[in-house]
Amino acid sequence: MKNTIKIIMFITIAAIIYMSLSYLFIPKLNIKKYGMYNTSMYELLAEKQNTIDTIVLGDSLVYSAISPMEIYSKHGYTVFDCAEPAQIMSDAYEYYKIAIDSQNPKIVIIEPNMFFRDPKEKPWFNKTLKILKNVFPLVKYHNNWKNLFFGKNWGHINKGYIKILHTKSGFEYDYMAEELNDNPYVKGKYKAIIPSKNNIYIKKIIEDCKKRNIKVLLLGVPSQRCWNYEKHKVIMKLSKQYGVEYINLNLDDRIDIDWKKETKDRGNHLNYLGAKKVSEFLGNYLNSTNIVESHKHKKGYEGWDQVLKTYMKS
Repeated sequence: MKNTIKIIMFITIAAIIYMSLSYLFIPKLNIKKYGMYNTSMYELLAEKQNTIDTIVLGDSLVYSAISPMEIYSKHGYTVFDCAEPAQIMSDAYEYYKIAIDSQNPKIVIIEPNMFFRDPKEKPWFNKTLKILKNVFPLVKYHNNWKNLFFGKNWGHINKGYIKILHTKSGFEYDYMAEELNDNPYVKGKYKAIIPSKNNIYIKKIIEDCKKRNIKVLLLGVPSQRCWNYEKHKVIMKLSKQYGVEYINLNLDDRIDIDWKKETKDRGNHLNYLGAKKVSEFLGNYLNSTNIVESHKHKKGYEGWDQVLKTYMKS
């Protein structure tokens, strides 16, 4: 009996200590109204307010292909990858609202592969993770200990990007051919369809951007498995419908991905070598817009300069 009481007391005390420590790790900007649970979203909130000029919404194609620090290194533009695995449009819209509330972006880039994702396909473990992270903040803020103890918060080192150095070669074939039979990842008849629920959030994001005078770019990131010509046709039509710019790097001659060396998983996602090419293209594109300006070595952006030093060593 005494041992049982001791065990209960130990568990109770441990739980109280854990909960207390958890709330010490909550970033100041993560106020309750956001109601978020994705780690990547919290990383954006670690950024100094109104310092991000460009946000990129999308799924894993984004955070494996666009390196904001590569862009900052060459141009001084501040970009943040607001992306997560298998992102669905409702989450992308929530992410957009958070970005707008904490930042003042001049350009919003959207990778439209997620437009085709059925919201019902969201993995069950993400829902479970949401519950756990809301109950135990330490789970979602486990990396915030450096800020707590050293008093510095330079934000996410890679600004949402995930650096992948290994290579698993893709296949040499025309995956963007108009004839779908040439694409081994598409079997039989295929028609690219955007779920009706997704159209609601696509419209909300684009219309809100226009209201705020924010430039919108739909950017197709290179992926042999995710992209095909049918999807391209649908997005081309959608871009005309909303009057927004659309660039598909799966077809654009300005970027040439070597699928033998520049993919991490047989053509699905890019590795660091491929990401450098996409980031160089995007940096040059942002430069051509004359909308954003370089913040390199400027007051208020010391964090970016500090993070760049760490990034270049990684």
